[in-house]
Amino acid sequence: MYASENGHADVVNKLLAKGANVNLQDKGWQNSTNNSITIAAYRVIGSFLITVQMLI
Repeated sequence: MYASENGHADVVNKLLAKGANVNLQDKGWQNSTNNSITIAAYRVIGSFLITVQMLI
């Protein structure tokens, strides 16, 4: 969850690929299911940035 909150799309993608439990909660009772839109957005942004880097 910290990776997604801090914009580390590459880390989020690796964690998800390795089967990270998206239902774990932090001390504030937040879980990554609550942040699923954020995670998806970082995946899209990360893919976009990789594509842009490849074009440069």
